[in-house]
Amino acid sequence: MRRTGYIALGSNLGVRAANLQRAVDSLAAVKAVTIEAASHVLETPPWGYESASSYLNAVLRFSTTRADAEFDSIIADCESALGRDRSQPEAAMADRPIDIDLIWLQHWEGQGSLLEVPHPRAHLRAFVLLPLEELEAEFPLNGMSIAECVDALPKAELDSAVWQRALHLRLPG
Repeated sequence: MRRTGYIALGSNLGVRAANLQRAVDSLAAVKAVTIEAASHVLETPPWGYESASSYLNAVLRFSTTRADAEFDSIIADCESALGRDRSQPEAAMADRPIDIDLIWLQHWEGQGSLLEVPHPRAHLRAFVLLPLEELEAEFPLNGMSIAECVDALPKAELDSAVWQRALHLRLPG
């Protein structure tokens, strides 16, 4: 059965836009994963830690026939190939060339997966919500539409997010 899902991408090290594009290409190369749409790119400060390097972020809509349990390795393999090192506990809140998060996947049961879907903090993060809203404003997340989640964000977080509309992620094909 083909299912729809959303993946958030972020990068704040190296050539950030190229890192996002490499992530799109890497995910698109996975058998039975089709990238259907990409949001525009949004620039935001780091979330949850201090850094001089801001993030470029985007959200992808994809479809797949892959099993839930396969997404742990699909994401980890893509991140690793693009230079992400998750071997240190502090790596979760540190600068990185790429961050790939599965936000939501239709009919998710999570059997055999370490991932939490929907992503447990997606509704709190402008860098996920604003690009996701561009693709699917009425999508339900945490009991609210994406638009309602955006309205609930602190003004300072919204004000610190800047669209980089000149940057475009190329979809395969």
